[in-house]
Amino acid sequence: MEQLIIWSTPAVAPGAVRSNLGRANMDRVGNYDWKLYKEFKEAIAERARASQGGKATDATIFATHVVKKVLSPRPPKKIISGHMTGLFAMLSWSPLWVRDHFFATRFNLKV
Repeated sequence: MEQLIIWSTPAVAPGAVRSNLGRANMDRVGNYDWKLYKEFKEAIAERARASQGGKATDATIFATHVVKKVLSPRPPKKIISGHMTGLFAMLSWSPLWVRDHFFATRFNLKV
């Protein structure tokens, strides 16, 4: 039997991936009794739902892609996969005010 030896661990940067973890977080956020952050409850719930939308990458497809890359003869140092990864890559290079504006608009936050 051939041994699998991985000398370095790739960083995985997922986009929106539909999973049971996301659904569990939505349930947990919805049932939580917010005291200190009561006025932000809807924004927090929207953040929990954000990665579970209709265009989110299915977890099976995402996992298959990541495993294929990790087990390749020369795995990449970074694996970027999933819905909206291009947007988040662009935002990571954007000025802070652009990111603030994007997230404030996306989650209906008053800045």
